[in-house]
Amino acid sequence: MSPNPNKAWQQRITLVFLREWWETSQKQISYFSASRDEALRSGKRWFPYNKGGAYRKWYGNQEYLVDWSVDGAAIKKEITRKYPYLNGKVDWVAKNPDFYFKPSVSWSKISSGDSAFRYFPAGFVFDVSGTSCFCDESNRWNLLSFVNSSLAYSQLTAIAPTLNFEVGQIATLPIRKVNSEEVNPIINALISTSKSDWDSYETSWDFKRFPLLDSEQSGEPNGFVETAVKNLYAHWCEVAEQQRERETRNNELVADAYGVRGDVPCDVPLERVSLKRNAAFVYPGKSEQERAQLFARDVVKELISYAVGCMFGRYSLDKPGLILASQGETLDDYYAQVPNPSFAPDADNVIPVTEVDCFDDDIVARFRAFLKAAFGASTLNANITFIEQVLGKDLRRYFVTDFYDDHVKTYASRPIYWEYSSRTNNRGAFKALVYLHRYTPSTTSTVLGYLRDFTTKIIGIADALEKSDRTADHREADKLRKAAAECRDYEDKTLYPLATRNLPIDLDDGVLVNYLRMGDALRAIPSISKKRKDVEGWTWPVHPLKESDGEESENR
Repeated sequence: MSPNPNKAWQQRITLVFLREWWETSQKQISYFSASRDEALRSGKRWFPYNKGGAYRKWYGNQEYLVDWSVDGAAIKKEITRKYPYLNGKVDWVAKNPDFYFKPSVSWSKISSGDSAFRYFPAGFVFDVSGTSCFCDESNRWNLLSFVNSSLAYSQLTAIAPTLNFEVGQIATLPIRKVNSEEVNPIINALISTSKSDWDSYETSWDFKRFPLLDSEQSGEPNGFVETAVKNLYAHWCEVAEQQRERETRNNELVADAYGVRGDVPCDVPLERVSLKRNAAFVYPGKSEQERAQLFARDVVKELISYAVGCMFGRYSLDKPGLILASQGETLDDYYAQVPNPSFAPDADNVIPVTEVDCFDDDIVARFRAFLKAAFGASTLNANITFIEQVLGKDLRRYFVTDFYDDHVKTYASRPIYWEYSSRTNNRGAFKALVYLHRYTPSTTSTVLGYLRDFTTKIIGIADALEKSDRTADHREADKLRKAAAECRDYEDKTLYPLATRNLPIDLDDGVLVNYLRMGDALRAIPSISKKRKDVEGWTWPVHPLKESDGEESENR
C-alpha cells in the first residue's frame, strides 16, 4: 500500500508546529492571550492548544502548545504550499480562527467511554479533535451543566452510538435553562476541584507545590513521608466523594428541569469521577487496600520526580512553580529568585546514576539530601525505609533501573531529563542525567569528565578486589573490568566525538529532534528512535520570528 501523502503532511505539521508544553522555553509561551490581536502583540511563539484527549470532565487535558506566532504565519505558509488551489484562503484548513483564544466548552471528538465536556479558559487555539462550543459567559455554566449530565449522555448515545461526537450532533441537543442560582455554584465547584486535581501534577503548567509538602492536602507535616502519603490519600478520597455528590446533584437538577427525574439515572459511580487522584477512577477493579498501596507507590514516584526537579533547579522547596525553565537560564537566574535555598540545585547540571556507589554527589546522595531538607534529618532513615518498601527495591536499584522509564512515561516520551548511557538500553554501566533546559554546548564534555572519573574509580575498586582470597570478590572484579571496557568503548566511539562538536540545541525544535541529534550518547527511547527515518531529510520552514528571508532553513 502506498503511503498516504495527506497523513505524511499531517505528521510533518504535528512535528514542526506542536509541542508538549514542557519541551519549550517558558519565555516563548503566552498562556493567557485573550484574542488573536493580543497573541500577535505578545511577540510569543507558543500558545496553548486544545487537542482533545482522554476521558475527563470539567477541566484539564491541557498539555499541548502550537506555534501561532505572527498570527500563525508559518502554519499558513505551509497550508498555502500544500493546497495552492485554495488561493491563500487558509481558513478552509485552519478553521474558525476568529474563535481562537476565546473561552469555550470543549470535548474530545473521539471518545473511548462516556462523553466528557470541559471548560477551557481564554488563551487556547483548537482543532477538530478538541471540538468546542462558544457562548456568552451567562450561558456557559448552564451549557456545561447540561452536556455533562446523564440526560445529555443518554441522548448522545442515541444519536451517536459510536461515541464519536460531532459538533452537529451536540447542536441538536435540546438545552433548557436550569436554575442558575443553584447550578452555578455546583459547576464552579466541579471545575475548581478538577483544576486543583489537574494542577497537583508537575505535568500541569500551573503546578505550584508538590502535594506531600502542601499541608492543605497532606495534613500538618510531621517529617514522615508515610504519614503524609496516608493523609494525602484520605484527603483525595474525601474530595472525590464530594465531587461525586456534586455530579449526582447536577444530574438531578438537569433531570428536574426536563421533568425526567424518574427516567434517567442520576447517581454517579465513584469509579467514573474523572479525577487523576481519585483512586477508584485510576485503579478500577481494585480493592480499597490495593488502591491505597497503588496510590502510595505512584505518589512516592512523583516525590522522587519532584526531587530530581529540585536537584536541577526546575523547582525549589522555597518558591512555588517553575524556577529554571527557559533556554539560556543559569544558576545565577535561580539564585536571583531563590537567594538562600534550603536545598541547592546541582552546580554543573550533571548527576551520575550508577550501580557502583563511587560519587559523593550522585543521584542517591542528592535524594537523601533532598529528604533531609524537605522532611528533616531525624526522619531520614524511616523515610528511606518507607520509600524502598513502597518501591519494592532499594533506592539505588530504582534509580538505575526504573527512574528513567517512569520519567519518559510521565512526560509522554518527550523527557526533560536526558540520560547519557554507555549502552542504549537500561543496562549501561555508566549513566548520568542532565536537565534539557540547562543544556549548553559544553554539557557533553562535562559528562565525559564524569565518565572518565567513573572508569578510573571502578578500575581501582577492581584492583583492590583482586587482592582478596574470596571467589565472589574476583567475580565482582571481573564484572567491573567489563564495565570499564564498556565505558572506554563508549568514550572512544560515542561520547568523545560528540563532546568535540560542542553541539548546540534549540528548545523550540522540540525533544524529538534534539534527542535524535545526540545519536547513541543517550539512552534509546523506542518511540523516538522509530521516528528517525521520518525526520531525516525533512526540510523545515523558515520561522517568522527567527529568519526574515529565504525559503527554507537547512535540513536538520
